[in-house]
Amino acid sequence: MLGALLAAGAAVRLGIEVHRLLFEPQGPIDLLLMRKLIRDWFADTRIYVDFRGTVHPPITFLLLWPLFGWAEGELGRWFYLLGAAAVTAALAALLVRESGATGRADRILLATIVVVCYPTAITIGNGQITLHVVLVTLISILIALRKPPGMGRDVALGLLFLWALVKPNMSLPFFWVIAFTRGWTRPAAIALVSYLGLSAVSVWLHGTGLDGVRALLSAWYAKGEVGFAHTGYGNLHQWMGDAGLDDWIFPASGAVFALHGLWAWRHRGVDPWVAIGVAAIVARLWAYHREYDDLLLVLPLIALYRLARGPEPEARALFALGSVALLAPITPLREYASWALVTLWLCQLAFLAVVARRPAAHQLPTISA
Repeated sequence: MLGALLAAGAAVRLGIEVHRLLFEPQGPIDLLLMRKLIRDWFADTRIYVDFRGTVHPPITFLLLWPLFGWAEGELGRWFYLLGAAAVTAALAALLVRESGATGRADRILLATIVVVCYPTAITIGNGQITLHVVLVTLISILIALRKPPGMGRDVALGLLFLWALVKPNMSLPFFWVIAFTRGWTRPAAIALVSYLGLSAVSVWLHGTGLDGVRALLSAWYAKGEVGFAHTGYGNLHQWMGDAGLDDWIFPASGAVFALHGLWAWRHRGVDPWVAIGVAAIVARLWAYHREYDDLLLVLPLIALYRLARGPEPEARALFALGSVALLAPITPLREYASWALVTLWLCQLAFLAVVARRPAAHQLPTISA
């Protein structure tokens, strides 16, 4: 009953956010901002100097042009909404399938959490790309785990993960899930070379020559230190900004990334969904995020649900608490109890890390056609 009430309230919230996206003049703030930044970037505007809060790497403007850069006004809003609806439906279907749920009630519950949780609603209302990044990242991981190495698979995997890097603060920790699978080096090389190449193309289209690349990247780095440290909530960058340690946010995130990589290497045979759940929580905590990026926390819920079907009362409790947190109103939670949310995420992370140490959790994924 509690779940039904929360889901009903969340469905109303989703409707409000769709209305904001389509009909409020300044409603989809991120869609409007990204459209402006993309056009200014290709008009040779110094966006890292002239615009407050521009922390996107240069490749972002090239990769997101097909989604944000061409459509004007109302057409652009409807185009985004139709795409977001398709991505949300695909993500919900994929997660329900991966959960292994067989009962109708469980499948409906899991799909409802994905569709009407507050990060999905805020993502759509803002015109963000969180849904797209989570779906593409998850597809790339499943391809790495379940497709045998081959040129077609490696090219697809490399290009998918390249696109996911449009928001590296969300997707980069998942690299470690892929890095210790069979045949990962060629896709990683394809993604890296493509990333560097498209970054160079984006900088060239911006109108910056070789003599100006260093100044451009320095301006981006400096803007990132300030922007990451004083926005968002519940993440390492915000905590370090509050402590006056702005200059250390990138080194600190690098240390967390390296430690996560060491953990992933030592547990490289663990059940893939345990590794995905750990990577999602690390991704949420290691760098700058706002409320819409809490969609990452749906992924550990799937890992917990899979464990909850066995003799794991802790998994059932953490799944229930995580579900309620994602369906509850976020504004009062963020303002007055963000510590409770972070504590829940850390408890989920600790539980999955403990599970990963058990011999039964080390089940290599099967390769399917």
